[in-house]
Amino acid sequence: MGTWGSKPFENDSAMDWTVEVEDHGVRAIHVALKTAAQTAPNDYLDSDEAFFAVAAAELVAAARDGNVSRLPAELKEWLAGAVAEFTDHDPRLALRALERVMAGNSELPTLWSEVGRSEWHVDTEKLIARLSQAAPKVTVAPSRKKPRKATAKKPAKKKAALKSKPKAARKKK
Repeated sequence: MGTWGSKPFENDSAMDWTVEVEDHGVRAIHVALKTAAQTAPNDYLDSDEAFFAVAAAELVAAARDGNVSRLPAELKEWLAGAVAEFTDHDPRLALRALERVMAGNSELPTLWSEVGRSEWHVDTEKLIARLSQAAPKVTVAPSRKKPRKATAKKPAKKKAALKSKPKAARKKK
């Protein structure tokens, strides 16, 4: 693994993948995230696919929170013109992809585990936290009905006894 740091773009695979993003835009990000997210738990997730998913998740987080400090220069420029192409669904997809990357049967965390609990694990957990904050929360829209005015409850009126003819008088014709 050609890696010089723990951040999403500090490896050869992710840096090579940036060409895909520049050529295909947000579609390349979605493909990378879906590839990881849809890899069955029993199937092996290759380190390159995992690197792509982590890098894609970083781009989604940067698009949502504006923190581009962890992006390479060419992607900072690209993202500035592409922010509007991201959707509210992207953070959730990125979270699913990262969950799969961090799960068992995934090469990338296994490689990093060889050095114990690594900076990569901590860094990826921070990325998950950023995406969790960026994921839109479902809220209930306020009612458009006007609120009722509070009024004092009026005492119930006693029904006046109906004055009617006695039954016997009513039956007479």
